[in-house]
Amino acid sequence: MKRQILRYTLKVWLSSAAVSPGVAAILQFYNDDGDTSKLNWLPGYPLILFFELVLTSPLWVLFWVFTETTSNFFKEDIWVRWVATASGLAIACTLCLPEASPQVSMDDTFFTISLGNCFCIVGGCWYFDVSKPVNQ
Repeated sequence: MKRQILRYTLKVWLSSAAVSPGVAAILQFYNDDGDTSKLNWLPGYPLILFFELVLTSPLWVLFWVFTETTSNFFKEDIWVRWVATASGLAIACTLCLPEASPQVSMDDTFFTISLGNCFCIVGGCWYFDVSKPVNQ
């Protein structure tokens, strides 16, 4: 089977960008014991999605290049998924470093969006298929 790393990483990145603000809203909702007053940023979801896509597109290119390069070293797709998961998490966590403080709190919107991104990257790496049957 031929690996479709470009399509695979694109699917992971787009699904993560589209779903992670929703995951962040769920995390904030449960952290605040069902208080919806802190979810006042949710109506701006389309704008958040646009900026997330624009700002993370260079990171997707990095994710794609690293996954494409390392996928040549592995025969089994499961190892490609593990590498993609690790590199995607490393890239997502690197975004949190400038904002990180000694005490991380679930009340921080940026942290919950980043955590939602991490969940979605891991989920996307394991949900989407990295190989595609070659049509002959």
